[in-house]
Amino acid sequence: MEPYKGCDIIDIHPGACVWTQKLHDFLKPRRHLLLEPNEKYVQPFIKPLLDRPGSAYTHSTLSGANPKAYWGTYDKIFNDKLLPEREPLKENDPRLRKTDYSLLVTGSLHRQYKFADGLPNRVHYVNMIISQMALASQANTMFHAFGLVRMLFWLPHEVQTQISPRTLSQRSALSMPLEVATKLDVIVSQSAEPDSPGHEVRDYTRLPRQERAMADRVLARMERSNISLPEHRRSPQHQAAIDRKKSGRSEPRAHGWLPDIEMALTPEQLKDEVKSLMTAVNDFVSIAVRHFRFRPNSDPRRGVDELAAIKYNFADTTTGAKGPGEKIRSGFYMDLTGRQLRVEREFAIHASTLPTAEQESLKKDILTIGDTLRETYDTINTHLRAKLRMFAEEDYGVLCDPPISRYDRRQFEPLLCKEDEFWPNYPMCLVDMMPREENLASDITSASEATHVMRDLARSFWSRSRDPLPTALERMAAMAGHDMIRDTPIITDPLRRGRMNAKDVSCRTLTPEMFRQLVVSYLEWPFRPSNAELAASAGVAGAAETDDTGINEDKID
Repeated sequence: MEPYKGCDIIDIHPGACVWTQKLHDFLKPRRHLLLEPNEKYVQPFIKPLLDRPGSAYTHSTLSGANPKAYWGTYDKIFNDKLLPEREPLKENDPRLRKTDYSLLVTGSLHRQYKFADGLPNRVHYVNMIISQMALASQANTMFHAFGLVRMLFWLPHEVQTQISPRTLSQRSALSMPLEVATKLDVIVSQSAEPDSPGHEVRDYTRLPRQERAMADRVLARMERSNISLPEHRRSPQHQAAIDRKKSGRSEPRAHGWLPDIEMALTPEQLKDEVKSLMTAVNDFVSIAVRHFRFRPNSDPRRGVDELAAIKYNFADTTTGAKGPGEKIRSGFYMDLTGRQLRVEREFAIHASTLPTAEQESLKKDILTIGDTLRETYDTINTHLRAKLRMFAEEDYGVLCDPPISRYDRRQFEPLLCKEDEFWPNYPMCLVDMMPREENLASDITSASEATHVMRDLARSFWSRSRDPLPTALERMAAMAGHDMIRDTPIITDPLRRGRMNAKDVSCRTLTPEMFRQLVVSYLEWPFRPSNAELAASAGVAGAAETDDTGINEDKID
């Protein structure tokens, strides 16, 4: 926070002003604007601050976050000189895409408003406001009109996994645009544990060993940066990582695949591994197609005796397998998938050094392996199929360097807080949102239009997030999959967290860089549908928005 000393502060819903005063005393701002429309907080909490000698505080009843009334507030703040006047910047001024250290926006977004229909807003309005404020940084609107403004917001704890998903399966049409637009860190959290009170998650598929390994990695990053947390502010997950470090019992691997999956191969070893994997996949297919459905009265290892011992251990999770046979065969499927990922990565490393004929032959074999495994996946019982897909995606997301999930790339653990530390008592979290300097504006489109298209693309993708990427693109328009994937080479680059065959990339495994490039490719595509057609490709656009972000913006007047 050092660069913000002496800045102006916009403080939304300061309430009892405890956070307000702590921040004020540290930053000593030039002007501290309190946006508090609720009169009950003014006399006991705000007026004493205004009455201080030489007070830098000022108060306005303008709403900073009422979903039906806040958008124009930020024009009025500067037009009515509630903050010191600022010099307007021209459209192409480079300062627009730089961080503005003279302004900070903070406050609490957990405030309920009574509307004409008599119903209070629910917590999901927070998602809409967070999304609008973050995406406004891409178009330099609202308070980002003079540069990129950092946002520190206290949010209801249940929002945390929606804006900062713990797993790939929790990513949504809300979280992906946030990743593209901002660097988002959770600073304070009720708990890092998925089953903690107030921490609701859906499709939680993270294995305990993955959580332990990720905690160990974050601890190592914190030590390199000389960051430590007070003992009473450490989550059980973080304390356990510290204890493992002290005892020398670090987690042996971060994923379900063998440690040698991460080991490098020479070109000759790569050729041998591709041959071996091709044989193993073909053997597995001949068994799996006949015997994937385990019959309780038969030998649990029936049909897999010919194969090597199981390497993928499902002992610490529930796969949905209905018996030992399914569990064993599921393990083989996961192991073969891990080996496929390994040869894809090693091929990408060595391809340029191989003779052309040899390169083409190896590439063909590796793609055939992928096609065969994909066909085998379609024979798996429906109840087990979704689980295996999620396990494979989560393992791959952790295995990547850097990991796909922003949560797994975190540089520090959040400070632990408790519900009774807030008034009124409610589980809360603090998020730090720093807008990214790059945006999607180009010679062919404005930043505003590009931001709108990015949001609609995310809605379309996550209306059926389990679909392979080509299928999701073809649903938007014929040939979109072929043309856009061709123009977005990162998608099929294993060294940039892609896959050799785009059919192995789902919307959930897209990195922010992939999604950003897909948006650019879409904007440059000469056959792209109209915005209305793009919205319709999500099925019922409003319903998709409600599922993923909790609010249908079109119904907010």
